[in-house]
Amino acid sequence: YMVESAGGNVLDLPQGMKSVDVYTMIDTKLKLPKGSTAKIAQDAVKNLGLPAYPQGHIEGFLFPTRYSIAEGMKPADLLKQMVANANQQYADLDLENAAKKIGLKSGYEVLIEASILQAEGNKPEDFGKMARAISNRLTTNVTQHKLGLDTTLQYQLGRKELTSKEIHDGSLKYNTYVNAGLPPTPISNPGLDAIQAVLNPTPGDWVFWLAISASETKFAATGEEHAKNTEAWCI
Repeated sequence: YMVESAGGNVLDLPQGMKSVDVYTMIDTKLKLPKGSTAKIAQDAVKNLGLPAYPQGHIEGFLFPTRYSIAEGMKPADLLKQMVANANQQYADLDLENAAKKIGLKSGYEVLIEASILQAEGNKPEDFGKMARAISNRLTTNVTQHKLGLDTTLQYQLGRKELTSKEIHDGSLKYNTYVNAGLPPTPISNPGLDAIQAVLNPTPGDWVFWLAISASETKFAATGEEHAKNTEAWCI
């Protein structure tokens, strides 16, 4: 949505947006032909200030906050600001060291996990529990270290509908039903709520969750308990 402010236009970037949707938002805001920002992001990715470790993947580095829009601004200027913002926030959080403390390999894994919270969670209050459930899934044999999420595969395919063939296709790198561990990159641009939840997960033994409404998620530690939740709500 667009807000007029004293200093001209601003762009309010919500938490957990996918980069493709951010590009569309920038096109609309700067009154550019559809696809302009996406093309620039692809062509100029080396010049946007990304660190080396995401290997040219911008997802997770378009930091959600409010940006001022100046007259005649170019999409690249806005993208650079977003990346610079992300770099600053992640440095302030000392993401690399914070990751090690919770048993993740890197700061990038924190971003990947936080992006999943944004895609799966309905509200920030649930992020801590969900972060624990994701962490438990990655480390427990109950799920064979598999996350088993639609959202990761939907991200790769760019659509909500998944076929049974796709769900069983391990060659799809973001298929967390078949491939154990985290997907290769973030699946959205997470905000601080989700990142903090990954770094400070709520203590608990949950492995499963079920979103039963836009505002409520049920958590379960066992398959039986989860099945009961599913039966009770998915009628």
